[in-house]
Amino acid sequence: MVDGSDVNPLAQVSAVRQVISEVTADHHGDPAPELLVVNKVDAASGLGLAKLRRALPGALFVSARTGDGIDALPPPDGGAGRSYRHRGRRRNPL
Repeated sequence: MVDGSDVNPLAQVSAVRQVISEVTADHHGDPAPELLVVNKVDAASGLGLAKLRRALPGALFVSARTGDGIDALPPPDGGAGRSYRHRGRRRNPL
C-alpha cells in the first residue's frame, strides 16, 4: 500500500521492496508475488498520479475515503466469501 498523496511515493515503494528483498534473502525463500496498491488517489495531484501510473503499470489505484477503485481489489481472503467494507457498506460482495 502506497500513499499516493505523499511527496515521494516511489521512495515508499523502493523502501518496502528493499526490506522484502532482505527478509527473503535472510530466509532463503522465493519472493512473494507483489500486489501494489496506491491509495489516496482522491488527494493526489493529477500530474502525480500520471507519473505513478507510468512508473507502476501493474498497480491498482484506489481511494479508501471515496471507495474509488476498491472493487478492483482482489478478495482479501482469496475469494472465500469476505468483502471489503467502505463506510459500513459491503463493497465487492462475493
